[in-house]
Amino acid sequence: MMWPQFMSREFWYLKELDSYEEAAAALEEQGFDHVSEFFIESCEDRTWINGGGDALMEPLLLWLIEAYDEERLSPELAKKIAQAIQLQPKALEHILPKEVDFIIEGQETPICSFMFSAQSPFFRELIRRTKTRVGRKKVDMQRIKLSFFDYIREFVYTAHIVFLWREEPKYILNFIRQSQKLGMEKMAAFASEVYKRYLTPENTVQHLQLAQKEFLKDLETECCRYINEQNFGLKIEYREGVGLEVTLEHLLDEGVPVLDNLRRQISYLVCKKTVAEDTRLAKLIQSIPRLVGLDLSDTTGISSELLESFPSVKQLNLSNCDWLDDDHCFSIMKSSPGLIKLDLSKDTHLTFRTWGAMASLSKLINLDLSYCDQMDEDDFDLMASSCPRLGELFLKHTRLSDNGLASIGRNCVGLAVLDLSDCRNLVGEGLIELGVHAQGLQSLNLTNCSKIEPEYLEKFRKMLPGLTDLKV
Repeated sequence: MMWPQFMSREFWYLKELDSYEEAAAALEEQGFDHVSEFFIESCEDRTWINGGGDALMEPLLLWLIEAYDEERLSPELAKKIAQAIQLQPKALEHILPKEVDFIIEGQETPICSFMFSAQSPFFRELIRRTKTRVGRKKVDMQRIKLSFFDYIREFVYTAHIVFLWREEPKYILNFIRQSQKLGMEKMAAFASEVYKRYLTPENTVQHLQLAQKEFLKDLETECCRYINEQNFGLKIEYREGVGLEVTLEHLLDEGVPVLDNLRRQISYLVCKKTVAEDTRLAKLIQSIPRLVGLDLSDTTGISSELLESFPSVKQLNLSNCDWLDDDHCFSIMKSSPGLIKLDLSKDTHLTFRTWGAMASLSKLINLDLSYCDQMDEDDFDLMASSCPRLGELFLKHTRLSDNGLASIGRNCVGLAVLDLSDCRNLVGEGLIELGVHAQGLQSLNLTNCSKIEPEYLEKFRKMLPGLTDLKV
């Protein structure tokens, strides 16, 4: 007997058996996961399948299908098996049982119910309802045209539709919609990639807005990818929990119309290098009605126009800005009193004036001051008293002392996440004060805090049984 050329070592025991019948029985004794792994792996070797391996693949597939029909095989595993079969549609087509007839426009079309139901919740439920009927199962597909179904069938068996590109754009767009309704994400992604050929610099934003409105995620992805490939000086991405994020590499004339069309969707804006110095940026930002976050990290400067009309945002990243000083911070904080998240890491020019001014940020719950090694004990004390509502604080690689940590514990009693990694002045006394007051602390990073004494750490652990994430 032949075996797949690159069969995993865990299946080598099969070589000791005398027939594929014995091999099938031995595999099935090990359970669904074992059989599925062998089947999926073997689908990659077409030569073995055509050379007689189908004699083993067929009983294994029928066994897996039976388990799936009886709901003993998970939908996730069934989908993986179906996708493996799609790798070798011609070699495996003859072993697929076609036990259900779809009636479309009066024509009966035999199909493999497993391949359809494993890839679509819609077909899974539709076929499931036929299982109790006597005789050959027939399903009347009243709302699907035969030409449309032919494309679905081709994709179900091959993960490809050869001639979809010949259809009109309107047809393909509707095909994407229907694919999503059927729960066939991969088919929707395939059709969206085909549709990309009809995108132009003039219509892409319109299609992007349509995709967002109708929740056509794959078309949305293709539109973003198309825009990012153009010489617009910008990149766009829809991020879960954030919305539309736009990264401005350069503020080019070619990109301005795109930004203008997208301004109502933009939630987060990232500006690179010299962009914040462009006097046009202030006007652009003012035109964005729902801007939640702004990232100016690593920028080389800021225009007076932007500073004077700084937007009111909830999230602000000013990390590693050499131009940033206390006066800039005053102006920015005054414009954004509703800040929830603020990143000032690596901003070593800031002084006690900024830490004191943070008292105006009454909603601030997330603060990053990592690598601000200019801060001393008094600075940490002032910062802590100015930001009593902090829930997350990041102080990596600072000169924080035990007294400073104790002050943070007394003032920021609502802390849930605290990063003190590389704070090498800590001995451990401050941990005790932290444990007394910050009873809700869930995550603490003490990596590379080499001077912390074990007895303090052990006592601290006992004080906070709810601390689920401690790195030392």
